[in-house]
Amino acid sequence: LAHRGEHTSAQVGPAKYYISHTWKYYYSEVLEALENYFEKEEGDVFVYFDLFCNDPKVTMSATDHINTVAKFEQVVHVLCDLKNPVPFTSARCLLDVFLAPTMDIAMRKNGMESTLIKDLTDGNHMSYLAAIDDIDIKDCNTYRGSQEDLDFVMSKFIDTPEAYRAFNRRVKDSYVQAWIIDTMSNTIETIDLDQDDAIKNADINYTEHIMVSRLEALSLLYKDLGRIDEALEIRMKCLSLQTKVY
Repeated sequence: LAHRGEHTSAQVGPAKYYISHTWKYYYSEVLEALENYFEKEEGDVFVYFDLFCNDPKVTMSATDHINTVAKFEQVVHVLCDLKNPVPFTSARCLLDVFLAPTMDIAMRKNGMESTLIKDLTDGNHMSYLAAIDDIDIKDCNTYRGSQEDLDFVMSKFIDTPEAYRAFNRRVKDSYVQAWIIDTMSNTIETIDLDQDDAIKNADINYTEHIMVSRLEALSLLYKDLGRIDEALEIRMKCLSLQTKVY
């Protein structure tokens, strides 16, 4: 592309984001999720998307994959299904999550992100937490079809019981934070709860009613995760906001 003229060369630049996805997804769904994720970005966004950035004649080894992910501070992980996400059973995807210094989740807005937000707002988060809790790197049978690469990943990252537990724990915690907590937190970002006058100046309208519901759901989520202090802090702010709204 860089050598095909001005128009196509403008489509190439140093990548800021590494795109983590499974090849089992429909290509159109992955693009829709990425468009939704990047819609708030200003200007051009350059990403490392293996479908375009890898030599199609050469299968990337696990070592090459690890070295590539290590070059990025930000990983955007694509999820195109809710109840039983395919990446949860992909060794390559779980390795992306494990290696990511910073991870965000990209989802399709209609029919997925909206459904997840509704489920979380309604307090129906346990099925998602259960799906995350079932993740186990040892349940992943292939690494892009290469048993040799899968054996390499296993020997490098989970060669001891402690390393095995640490791998699974980090992956699960990353999914809980990026997929569940961040998604819910982003829905209430219009209220700056850290401002002294945020609650006092809150409008009594439908929007604030929705915010109360989402705050309640977030506090319940933290409670069920065993993060009681965070649950209590949000719950007290929620109570103050409820007092004004109702």
